[in-house]
Amino acid sequence: MLYSQPSISHSTDDDKENQEHKEEEEPVLLIDPNTLSEDGTVALMGWTFSEDGNLMAYSLSSGGSDWRTIKLMQVDQDTGLTTDRPVDVLEKVKFSGITWTHDNLGFFYNRYKTSEDAKGAGTEVHLNVDQRVAYHRVGTSQEEDVDILATPDHPDWLFGTEVSHDGRWLIVTVSSGCEPTNQLWLVDLNDIPRHGEHGDAPPLDFSAYDINNNKKKKQVLPVKKVVDNFNAQWEYVGNKGNSWTFQTNLDAPRYRLVRCNNITSSVASSEEQQSLLEWEDVIPEHGGGSDLLQWCVLVKGDVLVTCWLSNIQSKLELRDYTTGAVKKEIELPGIGSVSGFSGSYKDSQFFFGFTGFTEPGAHYLVDVSHPDPTPLLKRRIATKGFDPEDYVTKQEWATSKDGTKIPMFVVHRKGLELNGTNPTILYGYGGFNISLEPSFSVSRLCWLLAYDGVYAIANLRGGGEFGREWRDAGSLGNKQNVFDDFQACAEHLHSSNYCSPSTTAILGGSNGGLLVAACANQRPDLYACVLAQVGVMDMLRFKYFTIGHAWCSDYGDVEKEEHFKWLMEYSPLHNVSEPQGGAGGEGGQYPAYLILTGDHDDRVVPLHSHKLTATLQHVLVTGTGATTTQRNPLLTRIETRAGHGSGKPVGKIIEETSDMYAYAATVMGAGWKHM
Repeated sequence: MLYSQPSISHSTDDDKENQEHKEEEEPVLLIDPNTLSEDGTVALMGWTFSEDGNLMAYSLSSGGSDWRTIKLMQVDQDTGLTTDRPVDVLEKVKFSGITWTHDNLGFFYNRYKTSEDAKGAGTEVHLNVDQRVAYHRVGTSQEEDVDILATPDHPDWLFGTEVSHDGRWLIVTVSSGCEPTNQLWLVDLNDIPRHGEHGDAPPLDFSAYDINNNKKKKQVLPVKKVVDNFNAQWEYVGNKGNSWTFQTNLDAPRYRLVRCNNITSSVASSEEQQSLLEWEDVIPEHGGGSDLLQWCVLVKGDVLVTCWLSNIQSKLELRDYTTGAVKKEIELPGIGSVSGFSGSYKDSQFFFGFTGFTEPGAHYLVDVSHPDPTPLLKRRIATKGFDPEDYVTKQEWATSKDGTKIPMFVVHRKGLELNGTNPTILYGYGGFNISLEPSFSVSRLCWLLAYDGVYAIANLRGGGEFGREWRDAGSLGNKQNVFDDFQACAEHLHSSNYCSPSTTAILGGSNGGLLVAACANQRPDLYACVLAQVGVMDMLRFKYFTIGHAWCSDYGDVEKEEHFKWLMEYSPLHNVSEPQGGAGGEGGQYPAYLILTGDHDDRVVPLHSHKLTATLQHVLVTGTGATTTQRNPLLTRIETRAGHGSGKPVGKIIEETSDMYAYAATVMGAGWKHM
């Protein structure tokens, strides 16, 4: 549910006493997602408020689809009462943020060219290309919205938008695929004419730049291309006049904070011109050590809140915006992750969440205007029947095939006997620069409680745990490293007597579904059970469906000969064969398989899962020359009115997780222990 609490926004030094009083007020309900549909399959996916807080734009997803509908709501700041604005309903929205202008009269968002793109509502498979940036003016219908930016020569490019803290500049990031790189463009909103009646500041008028109309009669949006290549990633942190601060991995695989004082006076249309930009280090790479700089947020009082990942554990600091010097390290309650942050350049207060494998979640308030900013615990989640002190989290290191040390978190009950028989789930992802950090999961807790089980989370190459080089070591022609890493983690669990092949289940979703399916092909002897959720299984055709073209940055492009060879070597669909050894050393069979997908998955379309299911059945059971020794079941589970996972109602999550864990437990012979 989404609540409003006036006390957390626009703080000043003069109203501390009033703020402290408001913090104790009851929040006001704005949206209850449980009422959006009878079956719970319409989900609230995002929301953002106008600068004055009087308007809230929010997005909805139906049936698990990536397509979004944006709606607008009026919010009374004193009472919290809301009024829907039926004229402001936007469709055809996908992979989009909502970026308000500071005049509170409109916002930018991303949409696709034709209504045909959204016709299938999550069941289509055709490519999503030709995204464009549009501007919506409050109080008008979507038909009046203007598309202001597109790249028809590069239809696969995607846009991100943000408005600078001073309200003057539209910041546009342009990405090609999922590689951690982007171009950086600026639009001076002071150059955009205003038209209409609205006091002293009429709304922005982009009609002269509408790319859908005759270009001969239209002007080109005045874009300053600060960076026009994909050599590095750029994230806006703040600006003061012409002095701009960004987080980047340019010449810094673990990221750094840089500042430039001549951005808006330069138009970098070539590498030569870009080299003239003077990037000054504010926080150098590693922060003086080996840590990964995850994010930076500027809060009121020229304070930077910086979050670091140190051996896959969060570290939070307050730093000076001008010099980057450390002002204070925020003490965190233990091994875990900063799981959420709420704060902005307008406020001296910020909130952050903290979670871990055995920490359900705690929320803290920090006031940087205080002489000694100290986290104040505001709320802690308690889980009935669970005592975190009864469980232990360890970080262990496996040795991969090429000698690389691979970290892995292992969670289990204290005093567990390591005799090689404990039912164990090994989870992995290993791709797209995504880090698997400590986090709390009720379903994981159920596995630990119900079956006295072990849960292991592998931090494989391809992820973002140690920066750009770690990601690159598991991408493109290096993708086999990810599978080698995962197999090494399984072998480490076995040699450490946590479990054996007959008591090991492997679990992964999306890119992780590809991971476990490829590992089942390569080393079926290491596992008893494979749980593959919404996986990318056909590596020769993934780029031809919905947003699959964006994944070529991680996997490669099948239309290039060298890339084809990489993909063909591990593609799950194309490497199913009768095994020489099976789970538990029984030989001649694959581990038990459960392949899961949703009928409205328009991210990794269901045909990936269906084709692998059919191939497994054909090669191992029913086809010519199929093995007669395959006794382990090969099953699939298809959820209706569900997609890639985002927005799935709690009821469906419980049913799916229950089926997965019960299946794995049955395969491994795990008995019900507790609960």
